[in-house]
Amino acid sequence: MQPNKFNWRIMHGIMLGFYLLGLIAFLIIGDLSSTINQILFALFVLIVIRESLRFYRRLKREQAAVEEEE
Repeated sequence: MQPNKFNWRIMHGIMLGFYLLGLIAFLIIGDLSSTINQILFALFVLIVIRESLRFYRRLKREQAAVEEEE
């Protein structure tokens, strides 16, 4: 890897970490008895899942490219 190349894994990992911290905070602090809060929580869970899948797919694509070069 080039020294000036942006390391996307670190930034994506930090972003996922903040998403998960927000999700945990919403579980602890949030009141899930009302419907709107349940909808917001479900939306937040879907965002975390989507970003996790994007991270996994990009990681696999990069690994496949590295294996192809070898």
